[in-house]
Amino acid sequence: MRRRIKSVSLTLPCVTGPYTTIACTLRLLKNGIRITTANGDNGYPHNTDDQGLPSDDDRFVENNIPFKAIAASNAQNDSGVFELSFRDERYLPFEGAGAISDWSRELFSDLPSNNPDPANPDFGRPLRQFAYKSISDAILHIKYTPREDAGPFKNGAIAHLRDYFSQDGATPSLRMLNLRNEFPTQWNRFLNPSNPAKGNVFELEMSPELFPFRDEKKRVKINSVWLLARAKDGENYTAVFQSSLASSARRLRHVSNLPKSINTVGCISGKRTFRLRM
Repeated sequence: MRRRIKSVSLTLPCVTGPYTTIACTLRLLKNGIRITTANGDNGYPHNTDDQGLPSDDDRFVENNIPFKAIAASNAQNDSGVFELSFRDERYLPFEGAGAISDWSRELFSDLPSNNPDPANPDFGRPLRQFAYKSISDAILHIKYTPREDAGPFKNGAIAHLRDYFSQDGATPSLRMLNLRNEFPTQWNRFLNPSNPAKGNVFELEMSPELFPFRDEKKRVKINSVWLLARAKDGENYTAVFQSSLASSARRLRHVSNLPKSINTVGCISGKRTFRLRM
């Protein structure tokens, strides 16, 4: 309860040259602090309306802080200040905001008015100092101070978590796999097959390590498989899904060609038909 932020740092794992400026803006959009242990309309969690969206709740307040954005230059545990010191008498960026928060990250981009082709959102690449597609993750290091409550409030929080995770069986979970970054060896074999006559084949082993730890001893059932890809050309590609437990291959119903502005699993080239083995 009463979790207030002390400092926030940003890390963007990416591939850059020496002394390259990342030029990323981290901005706090919304924050909230729980100020009471009382239960609301739904018990412990935040009040919601008929559509499941957050509604007015007097147990939570938003703190208006003076510094709501920082400019990160190296994005390696970057706090936006020259020297991070908790003994500083001045307010640190984001200090005092609630830990219940929404954030936005903005990388450098050219002005939309300078785009000669509105259909090409990637027109600002020549002005960038590194390849944005090399960014593999975005990590926020949030340091905050809470107030302990070991009574009914703690028990209510634990009961809410147990109830929340017990509903996973009713609502299917989503697991996104970045084939190029998470499976570089298989990705290289996929782009450069030893036998081009057989097409491009990506072999993926669905091991328990690919899923959350809390599902380790549960039976995981795959309901559907979606493939999101970005092709070098505008041609149509056919994706064939083949499981090692099935005798026949099936065509993927959900195949989407994403716009160039989205950093996806990578570019597909070569044969129009490629296979995904699991």
